[in-house]
Order: sequence, then C-alpha cells, then structure tokens
Amino acid sequence: MRLIAKGSGWFEWVLLFLAALGLAGGLLASRLTDPLDALLHDAIVRATPKTPDPRILIVAIDDASIRELGRWPWNREVHSRMIDRLAQTGPPAVGYDVLFVDPGPGDEALKASVARFGYDGLVFPLLIAAPGDNGAPYRVTEPVIGRVMAGHVMVRPDADGIFRRLSLVEGKAPTITTHMALTIAGLAEGIIPQSGTLIPFSGGPGRYPTVLFGSVLRGEVPPELMRERIILVGANAI
Repeated sequence: MRLIAKGSGWFEWVLLFLAALGLAGGLLASRLTDPLDALLHDAIVRATPKTPDPRILIVAIDDASIRELGRWPWNREVHSRMIDRLAQTGPPAVGYDVLFVDPGPGDEALKASVARFGYDGLVFPLLIAAPGDNGAPYRVTEPVIGRVMAGHVMVRPDADGIFRRLSLVEGKAPTITTHMALTIAGLAEGIIPQSGTLIPFSGGPGRYPTVLFGSVLRGEVPPELMRERIILVGANAI
C-alpha cells in the first residue's frame, strides 16, 4: 500500500507540473501576460539603466539649426557639407538618419561627399512600406544617392503605446533588411544579426553627449570631441 501511495503521489506531481506548464503556455500564447511583462521590463530598466557607450556622439538637427539653415527639408548641399565635416574626424561609423529616397536639389553635391567619405562607413535609412506592389509583402525604397549602406528604421509600439523593442531584421526572402542601428553596430564591432531585441534604454535625454548640427557645420565643435566617435545624425526638432 505504501508503494502505491508513493506512486500515486509522484503521479499527481507530474500531473500538476504538466497542468502548470500548459497554463503557462496558454497564457503566453494568449499574450495575457504582456502587460505584466512590460511593467516588469520597465522596472528593471529604471533600476538598472545601461551605461551609455562613450564612443557615441549625437549630432542633433534641432530647432535652432533649422531656424539658422532654413525650413526643412534642406537643400542637400547642406548635408554634403556636414558629411565633409564629419569625414575630417575619422569616425568608424556614421549613421545619417535622414531619408534621401526621392531626387532633390543638391543631390550631385551629396553624392560627391559620400564618395569622398567612402561607402563603407556611412549608413542611411531606407524606406519600407507594407504591403508592397503586386502582392509582395514589402516595398523597399533605397536612397537615391548612390551605392551606400542602408538599413530600415521601423519600430512598432507595444499595445500601451510605449516603444520597448525593435525588429533587427525585416522582410522576407529575397527582400530582407537589417535595422540601421544593427548595420552601424556591425561597422563598429562586427555584431551578428538577430531577429529582434528589447531596447536597453540608458535613460532620458542628455544621457548621450549631443552637439548641434549648426554648431558642427560652423566649425564650433572641437575636433577632438568628435574624433573616432560613432556619430549619429538625426532630428530632435519639433
């Protein structure tokens, strides 16, 4: 009788484990735990913020720069001058987060600056639209400024409207693109692509050193501040 009792107790534990496993799988499949997972992730991010990489420098297209250089979009000769300026600092990678997917004034000057900089250190965004043409799942529009490195910049918010994750790889064969951030990181460190990741936030504005686009263009930023940095150019203007 004792052997039967022991056996039945062991069997009940197995049933309990399988039931718990099934319940956990059902909750995950139904995504009912997503709000709790998000709250947990937010708490961990606030409690253990990631230390910013000291190599990263942001060149901000800010409101003051737009007032100084004129309404957006700028003639691409402005971006040409910026790329020539950045080339003087010898950056291992530059992410230039401005879309150049349609022809525009100053294209020839911009193409010349990109060629002078070199095609293996500059990364531009490309445009992905879903669905694509003629039944294709995606339509990818490359920059019109020549043979440049490019990546997608798609991000999708969670159900509560907060951005916590990004897809490092978008599309389906034969149209597969990596995220622009991953392309930049690959230039700097040789990172291997993954399918997706939670964003390891470092904190609010000001965590990464930032200089203003107009100041860089005027030569007011000391060259030693920019030398050998991973430079990210992008807009924070309203």
